[in-house]
Amino acid sequence: MKLRANTYKKLAVVLLPLFAAGLSTLMAAPPVATPTTKPEIPKSNFVLPANSNEGRDPFFPDSTRVYEQQEVKQHANDSPVTALQVKSIMGAAPRFFAIIGTKDYSGGAHTFGVGEDGEVIYKDGRRVAVRCIKITPTSVLLEADGQPIPLTYSPGP
Repeated sequence: MKLRANTYKKLAVVLLPLFAAGLSTLMAAPPVATPTTKPEIPKSNFVLPANSNEGRDPFFPDSTRVYEQQEVKQHANDSPVTALQVKSIMGAAPRFFAIIGTKDYSGGAHTFGVGEDGEVIYKDGRRVAVRCIKITPTSVLLEADGQPIPLTYSPGP
């Protein structure tokens, strides 16, 4: 019995100051919060060069690929929505789906339902953001850049 009492006394002697120190930190005034501001991360800007005098590809310095892509983009049609085409319309009366693509490229077609947003991809890599407004068995009404684009569908070859 004495052994247990001595153990408790020794624990009390050791734990009492620790407990008192813990209470004093709890009762102390809270530390003053210093406003933390996130560091501003600079945005990188990369401009594709128009010719070899303006810059080169660091990995392939002899390549002219970058300049050829610039020429294609400069000569591309300014109104990409004129090339949109309804590839197919499927579904039944309450729920129709339409596959929208471009006339010269079938790889970038996208399936739309009413109210859905998506991108149609052109052969040269351009993308047009489109929203489907209405689908009927013979037509589709799209919206791109706030402009309505009515498209008609004629099944067959």
